[in-house]
Amino acid sequence: MILIKKFNKIINLDSLGKKENETITNKINNNIDINNDEDDKNIKAINIPEEPITSKNLYVIYNLTANGSISEKDLIKKVNSLKNKDDEIISTKGVEYMQPRIKFNNGIRPHESFIFSQRLMLSFLWEQYKNYIIDFDENKLKAKINLDACLNILLFMRNSKRFSNDDDVTDTVKNIFYIFLNQIESKAA
Repeated sequence: MILIKKFNKIINLDSLGKKENETITNKINNNIDINNDEDDKNIKAINIPEEPITSKNLYVIYNLTANGSISEKDLIKKVNSLKNKDDEIISTKGVEYMQPRIKFNNGIRPHESFIFSQRLMLSFLWEQYKNYIIDFDENKLKAKINLDACLNILLFMRNSKRFSNDDDVTDTVKNIFYIFLNQIESKAA
């Protein structure tokens, strides 16, 4: 939540248009809601060991075109430069379309997420934050949305010069990622 407050100081989300907010809310509501299990008491806790997140277990898939593959760095630039900031479909050379995804494969069960723009991920997190601060109920947080946000943030940080030497920031995001991964795995078990 502290990180979200810092991001909010950089980008004022209240200035986003109503249409964008409605689109973002619809995307959040249409996302998989893993937190609505009625029998949470019967869920056994799983503690997945925190391993380093590298290009071997976190990578991009569905990034191929007829001319070859598009690198992570180029995909991130392309997604963040889209005119429609909440679109996850990428056009290459004006004729080919793709929906690249991020895949985390820990050897237990793989998890996939679309690559979203930073602005859209911030909006997702802002919605989560607004729901959480009402009564600080962790059950209102949607683990899948937060897991997707962490995957996108980790991919962005890995391909950004700005975060290349900030191991403490990367470790913080990694720890948050594993918290939500454990929640999802606990509910799936």
